[in-house]
Amino acid sequence: MRKWNKEEILELVVRIRNGEGADEEVSRWIDEISDSVPNRNVVEAIMSDEDATAEDVVEKLYEGVYPMAEIDGGNLLCVEATTGKIYVWLHDEPEGEDLFLAATSLMDLLERMEKMPAQETKGSGIIVESVRVSEELLEALRNYKK
Repeated sequence: MRKWNKEEILELVVRIRNGEGADEEVSRWIDEISDSVPNRNVVEAIMSDEDATAEDVVEKLYEGVYPMAEIDGGNLLCVEATTGKIYVWLHDEPEGEDLFLAATSLMDLLERMEKMPAQETKGSGIIVESVRVSEELLEALRNYKK
């Protein structure tokens, strides 16, 4: 399936909320939206708040913290979709106590990794032993313009 852009997703959300389309077609639309946004709770986001505008629903579909790399022991390095903040998710912790802010951005994370000695990171129980980041990648990120 192809990735849909925000405007196309907005159109599908409006159609779904207006009751358009046969069941099979709506199911396909939901699958297509799911493949295009980071939020995995597409049906809940679309149907849960009747007072929310379709635009609000689409913004909600782009919210959340999503895995970007696995780290030691099944824990995950995650990125928050709207802010770009980087978190460590500890799989053994209870929900609500399982996310720890690691960096304010990918660049911040890479710079911290480059300088961080092998030690426990601020009481999180996570030990960083070694990380290698190429100077070329760091330079490209420093020069990246949004």
